Amino acid sequence: MKNLEITNTTFITALTKFKARLHTQGASEDQQYIKTNMAKEFVHYMEQNGKTKLDQINQKLVNNYFDYLMTRPLQTKEGYMSEGYLNKHREIVLRFIEFVQEKKKGQSGIRIKHYKNTNIPKAILLEDEVKSMFD
Repeated sequence: MKNLEITNTTFITALTKFKARLHTQGASEDQQYIKTNMAKEFVHYMEQNGKTKLDQINQKLVNNYFDYLMTRPLQTKEGYMSEGYLNKHREIVLRFIEFVQEKKKGQSGIRIKHYKNTNIPKAILLEDEVKSMFD
């Protein structure tokens, strides 16, 4: 979702300032890029849904955005976002909302559920099985 076009100047300015804040906080260039792009996808969703101001962010909008993310096909391969990637989006969207609302961490009033990795099989190996793996 790197090539999303944002036309709203308020959103563009907020994304630029968010990236600058990440830089100030010591985030690497890669992290600044990744986190800004996740926030960009959120504001693109806002734009596509008729939102023009950052103060229009509310719980319903965020819930709808995450419903959308869970059903959005991946760009590079078959399938949908993993729980891990949804959780990354969750953290970035929360930090972006707190940033634009000038709130401290956890103070925005927006709640996003934490996605649990339910499809990772857990197998416990016996001592003999571990030895045979290393042999």
